[in-house]
Amino acid sequence: MRALIFDVFGTCMDWRTSIIRAAVRHGLPPELADAWRAQYQPELETVRSGARPWVNLDTLHLIGLDRVLGELNRELPDRERAALVRAWHELDPWPDVVEGLTRLKAEHIVAPCSNAHIALSVNLAKYAKLPWDAILGAELARAYKPQPEVYLRSVEALGLRPHEVCMVAAHNGDLRAAGALGLRTALVIRRSGWSMKISHHYSTAVQGRLPPSALTATTTTGGAFHPTSRMKPTSAKRSQLVRGFLVKLGTCVPHDLGRGALLERRADVGEPGTGVNRRAAGDSTA
Repeated sequence: MRALIFDVFGTCMDWRTSIIRAAVRHGLPPELADAWRAQYQPELETVRSGARPWVNLDTLHLIGLDRVLGELNRELPDRERAALVRAWHELDPWPDVVEGLTRLKAEHIVAPCSNAHIALSVNLAKYAKLPWDAILGAELARAYKPQPEVYLRSVEALGLRPHEVCMVAAHNGDLRAAGALGLRTALVIRRSGWSMKISHHYSTAVQGRLPPSALTATTTTGGAFHPTSRMKPTSAKRSQLVRGFLVKLGTCVPHDLGRGALLERRADVGEPGTGVNRRAAGDSTA
């Protein structure tokens, strides 16, 4: 495996806390954050469906904001509306992200594969000190995930093939789409956000007698992501999914993930009772 490409909103950034802070600063209720985010996929779909020509995320965020403000019977001057849209350029990273990316960067290419346009991704990286090697994603393809061209153009831009790249996300839609194209897939569990509803599908990655702060996981070589397939929930160890170690190429790297854990999964299961895929850990081509 040569590169890891990351979803950004939710996976790397704590968008909810950041947008709540911006909303309150402008005298708006905290609930605006979730209501605004609920406009995200519908607005993306207007581009994916062809109903609207490709426009960048600032434009779609502004459209969604205006709709939510209308529902709240609130009016804001253009300057404040622009400042709220700009808040998406200044999101706080999850506590594990900068150090985790820095460690991964030592041996792999790390880059965003986000629906954010290039300027937004660059501004996020500068604000949050994200150590990307490149900026990839929607604007390269002039399309929005999960459209295949977003993933494929990102892989091509790195001069790699799909099986050499791992898509990392907190959203199963991302993983399903990328895996279907032959990319490897990895899940990040976040306490806040929409990924917790699927976290139990990965609980068999935690087996045996693991210390409370440890997490081991198996890896995948690609293929579609099926959360109801071989990985069935085991509630006894479920809580360990949100703390522990950063899993890199099947090997645990000591790191306090705080609110998240990076998992890679593989079709062949590792040693019983350990959750460790020894073959994957020793596979220099992984």
